[in-house]
Amino acid sequence: MEFIAPMSVLITIALVVGSISRSIVVNRRLRENSRTWAEVQGRLIDKFGSADEVVRYLETEASRELLSGQSAAPANPHNRLLDSVHLGVLTLAGGVGFVVAAGLVRGVELAETMRVLGVIGGVVGIGFLVSAAISWLLMRSWEMLATRERSEGA
Repeated sequence: MEFIAPMSVLITIALVVGSISRSIVVNRRLRENSRTWAEVQGRLIDKFGSADEVVRYLETEASRELLSGQSAAPANPHNRLLDSVHLGVLTLAGGVGFVVAAGLVRGVELAETMRVLGVIGGVVGIGFLVSAAISWLLMRSWEMLATRERSEGA
């Protein structure tokens, strides 16, 4: 029974580190994508001799295809909500892990520090979950979330 608290702290730390790593990788990929598209645009603009040529090119079907592929995919509201819930649960779990682990620590100062970190983590986690709930309610009222009836009927 004594191993439960340290194990939950280790699992929480691993989940938080994994989540942060995932965010870093996704952001790096998006940044590289943006750089690539900026280079393509720059090279394309350099190929034209005058503004008239650019305007004529922009009116073609090929330019529309290129520009439609350039725009980043719109943020999926479902994924954004799930990311918020994911982060909220992880942060809340980390806070609970710190509070539980504080009960097992012998040093009074360390235990108090862990409790404070646990309470802060718990409150931040609850904040993320409340934010996700509010976002879900707003998106539902603005009809931004696809329902099963709409997707099956289409």
